[in-house]
Amino acid sequence: NYCILSFDLNLLKKINDTYGHEKGDELIKRFADVLREVYSLYGLVARTGGDEFVAVLDNVSAEETEKLISDMLGLMEQKNKEDAVLKLSAAYGYAMSDEIQDSNPHTIYKVADDRMYECKKKSKLGRND
Repeated sequence: NYCILSFDLNLLKKINDTYGHEKGDELIKRFADVLREVYSLYGLVARTGGDEFVAVLDNVSAEETEKLISDMLGLMEQKNKEDAVLKLSAAYGYAMSDEIQDSNPHTIYKVADDRMYECKKKSKLGRND
């Protein structure tokens, strides 16, 4: 059993447009640090491009995944108190390998990514934010 999480960093374009790409790069690094701190003991964390990231966690349950997401959100909140400009906000979604009949990793990633976009829609933060 494994889990794939899809993440999309919010507000990168706004930071780039307002403060410049150097600050945008700093925001990306801050978010990568959070993901690494929360998820790296459980599997692979990678940047897939731009403001998008993925984590592949080995041998975790949905309950453990929810706890890790809660830990991530708490750490982001803590970091946001340290820097008023570079506010961390992200959409996320995940899929478990045992919840999908087609256990092809591409299919599982697609489900996780679709759920991430649903999260983004619910937060009212579109791709251009």
